[in-house]
Amino acid sequence: MADARDEELLSNSNLSRFLVDLEDAAETELARTLSEIWLVKPAVYSLSGVRAAIRTQLSKLQIVIDDLIRDPESAVPDFVKLHPVSPVINGIEETNEAIAQPGRKWAILCDELEIAPAMIRQDLFELLRSTSHNVIFKLSLFPHTSELEELDSINAPESGNDYQVLDLSYPYKEAAYPFCKDLFEGMIEQASGPPSDGPEYVLGDGWFDGGRSSRRTTISNLRAPNGKIFRRALKLEKQDAGFRRWLKEKRFRIDEVADFEENVQAQFRKAIPFILTRAEFITSKGNFRSRKASTIYSGPFSLFAISEGNPRIFINLMRPVIYEYIRKNSTVSEAVQTASIDATIHRYKASLSAIPTVGKDDVQSIMQLVDVIGRFLQSDQLLEDFRPEPYSTIQIDSGISKEIRGLVGRAINAGVLIRMPEERGAGSNLDNHSNELVGTRLRLAYTLCPTYKLPLTVAGQTVKLSTVLHTRTAARRRQPEALTQYRLPFTVE
Repeated sequence: MADARDEELLSNSNLSRFLVDLEDAAETELARTLSEIWLVKPAVYSLSGVRAAIRTQLSKLQIVIDDLIRDPESAVPDFVKLHPVSPVINGIEETNEAIAQPGRKWAILCDELEIAPAMIRQDLFELLRSTSHNVIFKLSLFPHTSELEELDSINAPESGNDYQVLDLSYPYKEAAYPFCKDLFEGMIEQASGPPSDGPEYVLGDGWFDGGRSSRRTTISNLRAPNGKIFRRALKLEKQDAGFRRWLKEKRFRIDEVADFEENVQAQFRKAIPFILTRAEFITSKGNFRSRKASTIYSGPFSLFAISEGNPRIFINLMRPVIYEYIRKNSTVSEAVQTASIDATIHRYKASLSAIPTVGKDDVQSIMQLVDVIGRFLQSDQLLEDFRPEPYSTIQIDSGISKEIRGLVGRAINAGVLIRMPEERGAGSNLDNHSNELVGTRLRLAYTLCPTYKLPLTVAGQTVKLSTVLHTRTAARRRQPEALTQYRLPFTVE
């Protein structure tokens, strides 16, 4: 309130409307009213006095908690019995009346709400439907909160009417690029690095850049004899019988693809991510290529995707790369980028392994669930006959046990499984935030794609999670050692 009474606000056209003109007598009366509502006893009836009293009350609250731990029958003061939200709203209404601004809006911000008691979360969500129009709630919590499924349907708020979801994840990687680019340039500036002509100058061209390098140079990557996609496709044609069969079925000649009509060429372009990974990781005998690390995931837009637009992951991933750029003042090598990717994945897996979970049978943790999904997608994309649209996303179906659904919810909250809209291009206009998991389409976080040698794309088909789990169970019964033959560590020594 002290800031709101600062007359310097009048000099700023964007902030002047927030100025509050409150006389001393009115402040004293408001302080008395707020003290009665919040059951505090300030030494002086002023807004600063009320604030000091609230801080004292918070200190007393810790004493009350300690007493209850020692003796659950201990008496508690009346202020502990107050509703967690209603007194705040009442205080807002009294404040608006005192400052003669009955329509003034206030925001109640609740961060990390997932650690709050379930009762408080439920109360807050029910208040979204019926509360003062002068109050805007900003509730920050995990995308999947199981107790919300138990809210009474009559009291439950409706998405679009009572609240709007702001998803902090990026189902499609392109949506994260602007944020990543700004953060990347900001990190260089903060480190006093030399100016660059953009992320491509610092990190070079990448394989999973959506054709940006081709458009920038005006030279098609599909054109023979030197187009980099052409060379990869030619390599795969020589070593992959399944790819040769697909080319024959489509009547495609690799050296002619660059000149195909747009609608025909689009069929080939759709397959490019899977052409790249098969050419990189599969031998002519259909086995995995022996390789500790792959540079196929280097390049700015690949690193942007691997970060998932998560600031913490992004900073950890980019910091050593940017230091190397500043040291050399030139494009960072693929080896340095790959080493940073590997270190980031190692930290990410460690954080996932530390999350306490309960699953079913031998799928008890988030990492075990992710490993089952990752290996299934790896096998389907790399070891089965070539298809331009293999499985790349999973759907949670009714055949999944309650325990595994709970594990999926924890994986969504951890950001390792990402909710996907029903249709490509629908974006955030679709209601993609229902707490009901059955029917939800998910993708594996790009952060772990290098671990399973998967392309940074979801340009494929969807498979039911029950099918994934059944396939794994059948494989264990048929050939237990088959479950370990795909474990290829992505490490750099």
